[in-house]
Amino acid sequence: MKDKKELSKQDRIKQLSKKSQLKLEEIRQQQNFKTIEEAYDYLMKFTQQK
Repeated sequence: MKDKKELSKQDRIKQLSKKSQLKLEEIRQQQNFKTIEEAYDYLMKFTQQK
Protein backbone atom coordinates (compact mmCIF):
# COMPACT_ATOMS: atom_id res chain seq x y z
CA MET A 1 0.00 0.00 0.00
CA LYS A 2 1.24 3.46 -0.85
CA ASP A 3 1.80 6.05 1.82
CA LYS A 4 0.46 9.59 1.47
CA LYS A 5 3.65 10.98 -0.09
CA GLU A 6 3.52 8.40 -2.87
CA LEU A 7 -0.07 9.15 -3.83
CA SER A 8 -0.57 11.22 -6.93
CA LYS A 9 -2.20 14.61 -6.63
CA GLN A 10 -5.37 13.23 -8.23
CA ASP A 11 -5.48 10.38 -5.68
CA ARG A 12 -5.07 12.81 -2.79
CA ILE A 13 -7.87 15.00 -4.16
CA LYS A 14 -10.12 11.92 -4.54
CA GLN A 15 -9.54 11.07 -0.87
CA LEU A 16 -10.89 14.43 0.26
CA SER A 17 -14.46 14.61 1.49
CA LYS A 18 -17.13 15.75 -0.96
CA LYS A 19 -17.39 19.01 0.97
CA SER A 20 -13.65 19.61 0.62
CA GLN A 21 -13.74 18.76 -3.07
CA LEU A 22 -16.56 21.26 -3.59
CA LYS A 23 -14.59 23.92 -1.72
CA LEU A 24 -11.55 23.17 -3.87
CA GLU A 25 -13.69 23.56 -6.99
CA GLU A 26 -15.00 26.88 -5.63
CA ILE A 27 -11.43 28.11 -5.08
CA ARG A 28 -10.49 26.94 -8.59
CA GLN A 29 -13.27 29.09 -10.03
CA GLN A 30 -12.52 32.12 -7.84
CA GLN A 31 -8.82 32.07 -8.69
CA ASN A 32 -9.46 31.24 -12.37
CA PHE A 33 -7.38 28.07 -12.29
CA LYS A 34 -7.77 25.73 -15.25
CA THR A 35 -7.59 22.54 -13.18
CA ILE A 36 -8.52 21.45 -9.68
CA GLU A 37 -4.90 20.32 -9.27
CA GLU A 38 -3.77 23.95 -9.60
CA ALA A 39 -6.21 24.92 -6.84
CA TYR A 40 -4.84 22.07 -4.71
CA ASP A 41 -1.26 23.31 -5.24
CA TYR A 42 -2.38 26.84 -4.37
CA LEU A 43 -3.82 25.67 -1.04
CA MET A 44 -0.82 23.47 -0.25
CA LYS A 45 1.45 26.53 -0.50
CA PHE A 46 -0.33 28.02 2.51
CA THR A 47 -0.17 24.86 4.59
CA GLN A 48 3.59 24.62 4.18
CA GLN A 49 4.39 28.25 5.06
CA LYS A 50 5.45 28.15 8.71
